[in-house]
Amino acid sequence: MVTRKDITNCLMFLVSVMIVMNIYTLLIFWKTKFDKELENQKVREYGNIGKLPIRQRTINSERQNVDVTSVRFQISKDGKIRLLVPKELRNYDLKSVEKEILDKIKEERTPVNSEIQGTAYLERRWKRAFSRTSVIRNENDLIDGRLNPLPVWRKIIDWPNNIEKLVNDGSLGQILSFLSHVKVIQAKNSRRGTQLKLELILEGGEMAFFKPAWYPLDTQIRGEPYGGKDRHFGEVAAFYLAQLMGYNSGPIVVGRKLNLVNEILPYSTKQLNNTFFRNSGGELCFYGVCYYCRKQDPICSVQNEINGALILQMKQKFKLFQNPWRRTYKKNEFANWEKNMTYCQNVLLDLEPTKRTDLLLDIVAVSAFDFLIGNADRHHLDFFAGDPVTSGHVLNIALLDNGKSFGDSEEDYIDILAPLYQCCMYSLTLIYTYFFFFFFFKLFKIS
Repeated sequence: MVTRKDITNCLMFLVSVMIVMNIYTLLIFWKTKFDKELENQKVREYGNIGKLPIRQRTINSERQNVDVTSVRFQISKDGKIRLLVPKELRNYDLKSVEKEILDKIKEERTPVNSEIQGTAYLERRWKRAFSRTSVIRNENDLIDGRLNPLPVWRKIIDWPNNIEKLVNDGSLGQILSFLSHVKVIQAKNSRRGTQLKLELILEGGEMAFFKPAWYPLDTQIRGEPYGGKDRHFGEVAAFYLAQLMGYNSGPIVVGRKLNLVNEILPYSTKQLNNTFFRNSGGELCFYGVCYYCRKQDPICSVQNEINGALILQMKQKFKLFQNPWRRTYKKNEFANWEKNMTYCQNVLLDLEPTKRTDLLLDIVAVSAFDFLIGNADRHHLDFFAGDPVTSGHVLNIALLDNGKSFGDSEEDYIDILAPLYQCCMYSLTLIYTYFFFFFFFKLFKIS
């Protein structure tokens, strides 16, 4: 005899089957849509800058040969993009030499990771991105009592190779929160670079650099792509973007407010102390010691407090090499790569043959990241002196010094991508990541 319980169980089974079938149909639909989008993009094995879906805007076919210092995109008031080209480079053409470059570089094939496959990779990237976002957003959570710094510092000994572990167990959020409040026990001038920054020793013995805030967050830096002072918010934003995009070779960065009277002056060296003074408004100012440091151009506090970016020093040692795509930093004087679209061939000859492909793929991935953040000032590359990073898009180069980023939200400096469109190489992991975010923005109509 059929009971009510039997009928209920049968109905539940049928409903379960229907749910499973619907989920399977939905997955097949999204996989088909992804494959179709990928086919429409026609991304070849070597890539093509004209087909990379970084932004979906209309590009004006009429190029503007005006007095600019680099090839760039500029957003006009009607929402279109103008391609601005220096007068000296009016013959600059990204497409005319494409076939020639591909023919010459075929021996440098793009490595394919067999584990990276379509929707499966995108699903992992989705979970990884939002997992990191949810953890990082907890950076301001209160920590009970006064936290012992030593356990925190032990967690970053293997940074960035243990980044996934720190994200999964929530330690990254705790580290960021701790850096926002950790006590400074020594402050001195930093001789690194040409701009003002402080070298701080934090409680527990870790060292960090502090880049003070020169500009409000909504500042637009016009002119040269490398113009202006370092932007502290650029360092912070670059760190978060690197986490979302899977770039695992940079330092930990957090925004930090420091009280000059209570947190810096009592622990500063005599050399740094000598640069402090009160301005006409009674606010405490200092100018430090560096190449561009001047008393006429100081950092001044507001009620003794200054904002900035706290950048934790990485444990690894680095070898500094000049970027092959370095700018001349001189008006009307262009580097070889700006005048020669086959410049990549020269770089290939200079690189060590056994590491040629890996290093070039790293440089391309760095240029893609710099394009996103608008950093046209990557004049040197910091190569890891020891073992490379175990995961991420960039394994051999550390993403240090991103201060010249997010300067002008209305311009995209296309020549930052010169390593990509001149060498026509990229890793599939990098492209899949960019495709994921492109389709995500397109799906949710995020512009």
